[in-house]
Amino acid sequence: MVALVQRVRHDQAACPDRVRLLAREVAREVASRVVRYRVEHGLSQAELGAKLGVSRPYVARLESGDQSPTLATLARLAQRLGLEFHIDVTPTNVRMTA
Repeated sequence: MVALVQRVRHDQAACPDRVRLLAREVAREVASRVVRYRVEHGLSQAELGAKLGVSRPYVARLESGDQSPTLATLARLAQRLGLEFHIDVTPTNVRMTA
């Protein structure tokens, strides 16, 4: 874990735009899955927020893809909605799959 943190810090210093781009890609993928779940289950943002224990504005930010989800948020989505997130972090890439 320390090596990963050091690598991310190195990448941020060496190529901050790439790290931001990868974070946005993950945020967009999470947003897509959250929106799909909410629509498929006929929930409003407020109802989904209540199910997750977060506010409606937080759900809106998450669904917009502008909010980078924390690991705690991903865990909450997995536990409370049954969604799965597989994040592959390598020295040259960050990728999320279903």
